[in-house]
Amino acid sequence: MKNIILFIFSTIIIVTACSAQKKISSLKDDKIVKANIYQYKINKSQDGANIESLSNRFMNIKQSSPNLPLNINLNFYRKVDLAQLTKICAEIIPIGDLEELTKIKNSGLLIDILSDVKGNILEVRFFTANNSILTVNQLEQIEVAIKKAIKIVTINPESQPYLRGSNFISNNVTIWFSDIIKLKKGL
Repeated sequence: MKNIILFIFSTIIIVTACSAQKKISSLKDDKIVKANIYQYKINKSQDGANIESLSNRFMNIKQSSPNLPLNINLNFYRKVDLAQLTKICAEIIPIGDLEELTKIKNSGLLIDILSDVKGNILEVRFFTANNSILTVNQLEQIEVAIKKAIKIVTINPESQPYLRGSNFISNNVTIWFSDIIKLKKGL
């Protein structure tokens, strides 16, 4: 009996681990996949695949910034370090995957970094093509590295009165696979 329970338990772990190694292209819509640390929900549409950790507090919540003037571009208030993000992706995504990913038209990884009004990272979300060969484990590694990084998001101090009362600041950036491969070949 003990051996049967051990067999069932190990089978569940192996199946879960294999699911996280599957490429985004092979995962179905509305799928929940367990990676090493987090569980991720994959939502696919015609435009691409949203990948977000189930532990994210702001899942399906829009940014609310009651003191932000209308018609003001958020880029004036904040800066995202694209070079550091590109380096993180280059360290995690293998060169063979990058070569395949650059064959996809307009291919890149949209990273939505949710920060507080001081630039501290709260959560990370991803968006990529439905036919992406990235794995959930690779995205988790990128998320962990982003959360550990120092000052990826810098908030302009003069903007504090406008950002006060915000639930979070959404910082959308696209890291193009062609830029990642250029950096990786230069590493």
